[in-house]
Amino acid sequence: MIKNTVTIIASSLTVILTGCSGKQNFYHGYVYDLDTRKPLKNVTVKECNLKPLTGSTDSTGYFNIENNTQGISDLVFITTTHKQDTARTVWSQHGERIEYSFINKKPDTIYLKKL
Repeated sequence: MIKNTVTIIASSLTVILTGCSGKQNFYHGYVYDLDTRKPLKNVTVKECNLKPLTGSTDSTGYFNIENNTQGISDLVFITTTHKQDTARTVWSQHGERIEYSFINKKPDTIYLKKL
């Protein structure tokens, strides 16, 4: 009985520590038009760092770009038909818990305003 309890606790602790320490290796999400709520294709998405990785949205507005940096970077969304926008991917309000966008398991969404 005690051996089984110890095994369950050790397994649970391993899962928790592995899940918390793993770095997300990609950014992903959707880009839509602010007014029409329709997906925007061919929007360039790039990291804000010295050697940014870039990608673009597909016909559903979805993008997925690699994150091979040592840290997490903001994302810039560029298109010729809409205003350029920058999204923060990590923030904390008043020193409380840290929030993430575009780097968690569920893809996030950004809406761009037409020029």
